[in-house]
Amino acid sequence: MDKLLRMIIDLPDESFEINGELKKSSNISDRLLYRVLNYKVIRVEIYKYILKFIEHRVVVFDKSRYDQYTDKSYITKLKWCSDPLPDTSEFPPFLTHLYLHSFSKKLTQTLPNTITTLIFGDDFNQIIQHGTLPNSLTTLTFGYEFNQVVLPNSLPNSLTTLTFGDKFNQVILPDTLPNSLTTLTFGEDFNQVFLPNSLPNSLTTLTFDNGFNQVVPPGSLPNSLTTLTFGYEFNQVVLPNSLPNSLTTLTFDNDFNQVILPGSLPNSLTTLTFGFSFNQVFLPDQLPNSLTTLTFGSKFNKVILIGSLPNSLTTLTFGDCFNQVVPARTLPNSLTTLTFGNGFNQVVPPGTLPNSLTTLTFGSSFNQVVLPDQLPNSLTTLTFGNGFNQVVPTGTLPNSLTTLTFGNGFNQVILPGSLPNNLITLTFGSSFNQVVPPSSLPNSLTTLTFSNGFNQVVPPGTLPNSLTTLTFGNGFNQVVPPGSLPNSLTILTLNSSFNQVISPGTLPNSLTTLTFGKHFKQVYPPGTLPNSLTTLKFGNNFNQVIPPGSLLNSITTLTFGDDFNQVFLPNSLPNSLTTLTFGYRFNQVVPLGSLPNSITTLKFGSYFNQVVLPGSLSNSLTTLKFGNNFNQVIPLGSLPNSLTTLTFGDDFNQVILPNSLPNSLTTLTFGDHFNQIIPPSSLPNNLTTLTFGNGFNQVIPPGTLPNSLTTLTFDNRFNQVFLPGSLPNGLTTLKFGINFDQVFIPGTLPNSLTTLTFGNGFNQVVPPGTLPNSLTTLTFGSSFNQVIFPGSLSNSLTTLTFGFYFNQVISPGTLPNGLTTLTFGSYFNQVAPPGTLPNSLTTLTFGSYFNQVISPGTLPNGLTTLTFNSLFNQEFLPGTLPNSLTTLTIGDKQVIPPGSLPNNNDESFDEIDDFDYQTPISPPQTPKSQDQYKQEETLDQQQDSSQECG
Repeated sequence: MDKLLRMIIDLPDESFEINGELKKSSNISDRLLYRVLNYKVIRVEIYKYILKFIEHRVVVFDKSRYDQYTDKSYITKLKWCSDPLPDTSEFPPFLTHLYLHSFSKKLTQTLPNTITTLIFGDDFNQIIQHGTLPNSLTTLTFGYEFNQVVLPNSLPNSLTTLTFGDKFNQVILPDTLPNSLTTLTFGEDFNQVFLPNSLPNSLTTLTFDNGFNQVVPPGSLPNSLTTLTFGYEFNQVVLPNSLPNSLTTLTFDNDFNQVILPGSLPNSLTTLTFGFSFNQVFLPDQLPNSLTTLTFGSKFNKVILIGSLPNSLTTLTFGDCFNQVVPARTLPNSLTTLTFGNGFNQVVPPGTLPNSLTTLTFGSSFNQVVLPDQLPNSLTTLTFGNGFNQVVPTGTLPNSLTTLTFGNGFNQVILPGSLPNNLITLTFGSSFNQVVPPSSLPNSLTTLTFSNGFNQVVPPGTLPNSLTTLTFGNGFNQVVPPGSLPNSLTILTLNSSFNQVISPGTLPNSLTTLTFGKHFKQVYPPGTLPNSLTTLKFGNNFNQVIPPGSLLNSITTLTFGDDFNQVFLPNSLPNSLTTLTFGYRFNQVVPLGSLPNSITTLKFGSYFNQVVLPGSLSNSLTTLKFGNNFNQVIPLGSLPNSLTTLTFGDDFNQVILPNSLPNSLTTLTFGDHFNQIIPPSSLPNNLTTLTFGNGFNQVIPPGTLPNSLTTLTFDNRFNQVFLPGSLPNGLTTLKFGINFDQVFIPGTLPNSLTTLTFGNGFNQVVPPGTLPNSLTTLTFGSSFNQVIFPGSLSNSLTTLTFGFYFNQVISPGTLPNGLTTLTFGSYFNQVAPPGTLPNSLTTLTFGSYFNQVISPGTLPNGLTTLTFNSLFNQEFLPGTLPNSLTTLTIGDKQVIPPGSLPNNNDESFDEIDDFDYQTPISPPQTPKSQDQYKQEETLDQQQDSSQECG
């Protein structure tokens, strides 16, 4: 906090933008505030107190630690971990949230009037006496064990939200709950009758858990209630006038299966949901005219009587068992969305579906003829399930339809005029394999998808001129005659089986993206591809010569599949091409002039292993990647001066000749087999990133690596001594692999180095003067286990990580004063005397085997994050943990005596905002609750619903 306050003090006055309107305000208080904020001394004092409130806003205490705490005035959220409570006058003056986590005694005093949220832990089970809860309280939550009668006037009139835990099962007496209450939630065991006037008229949301199964008498629910949710076991008749006229949302759960009596549902209800078991007939006027959304559960399978659904209904969903004829005039004219479950398979007579309907979905069993005038003219989206396979006669589908989806079972001829003129998106399922007659697809269609079963000729005039996206499935393999594809088409995908010659004039001039599937391997003559094409992708089997002029100047991206292996003739690739990718088997010499000057990215596949001739690669090339088999000498002048990124595959193992790599190169990566001496001046002067593969193990003489290099990575086999001057002065990041285990001579590592990582094999003493003063991050691998001498670690170091086996005593003065993050590996188990850890340390992590007493004064006062692992089993003495600590992670065997945790430890800042604190000691495992068993039972019932419908 002091550092942040100093930053505020040091800010110039112009950094504070104070509203100028305050100065001109007619209100004297505003003008006074303006003058105060412009006075720097007072402003700093204001910020000092604000920062204190932030620093101490949440704390975790028992009585002994609370009594010793000096900054009580700044606490706003308090987690209390034991009995007894402080006196009322001893609570923080600005406390708003109080969590009595381990408190189990009777409240004998009035809690302070500042508290708005009070949470009792699971152990609390005492009567709440009148006057003990403050009038400021708005949210009250009882824990698992609470099961006491709520006395009249015991809850304050300010309360708006009340939650009871699972064990609570007491009668709610009249006038017990305050008139301010808006939200009330009961736990799993509650199952009591409600007496009239027991619930306040202010209540808007009432939720019952699984155990509640009582008749709700008329007058027991207040007229203010808007949302009512019943739990799993509720199965009682809902009496007329028992639900208030204010109710808008009503949810029944799994077991409810009662007749809905006339007048039992209020006219205010808008959303009604039935659970799994409900299966009762609805009589006319049983459902209120206000209802907009009605959802039935899986078992519902009753005839819907005419007049039983209200005219206000907009959304209706049936479950999987429903399979009843829906008579005409049954569905209201207000309905916009209708969903039938998987069991529905009934004829829908004309006049059944209202003209208001916009979205209709049939489930997997539906397979009925769709008759003319059966579907309303308002319908925009229609989805058939997998079982539907009926002819769709002309005039059946309404002109309003824009989206039509057929399921996997559909395989009927599409008759001309059967699809509406406004259809935009059409999708066929996997079984569809019918000739599409000319004029059968409407001119409005933009997206057409055929699935894997379709394999029919598409004659000219079949596809409409509006079509922009066309996808054929894996089974399509038909000749596409010229004139078949419309001039509007921009995206064409021909999937796996397609292997037909494409004649010139077949592909429209609007096409921008063309994708061929695996089996396409046909020659296409010049003039086949349109001038509009920008992206072309061939599948794995394509292996044809590309004649000059066959690829047009519009193409920017070209991808060949695995089998392509043809020589490129001059002018066969267009001058517009920027990205060229070869597949697995391409292995041809790239002749001079065969690649256009426009190419910026070139990738060869695994088989490519040809000499790259000087002048064969374009001068615009910036990225070049060779596959695993490439192993050719790079001749002088073969790589263009534009190249910035070069990657060799695993087999490359050739000497890099001086000047063979262009000076433009910034990133160079060698594969696993490269193991050649790097002669001086062979690497370009602009190189910034160099990565060697697994096999490289050569001495690097001074002058070999360019001064421009900033990142250098060695892989597993490298294990060579570095001579002074061999690493460039600009190097910032250096990483070694598993085998490296060499002593560093002082002066070898450059003063520019900031990050150094050793692999798992390194286990050498690091003498003082070895590590440069620029180093900020140092990581040792798993084998390192050497004494760290005072002066060995750079004063610039901020992050230090030891590997698995490190287990050496660290003497005071060894760790630099700038260190902020320190991580020990699994084996470390040494006492750290006071003065060992620097005051700059903020994050400290111990490994699995650490189990040493931490003496008071050992941990620095700036530490914020401390982690112990599974074997740690030591007592924390008072004063051991610093007050700066905010996050503490410890194993499950530790002893935490009162007073040992720091004053402001809150475990996790993520939990502060929700006032959801966690204790360090894990609670005992509890058996599954009734709720969990019932949820599992519901899942089983839903999985077996198809059998139960029968």
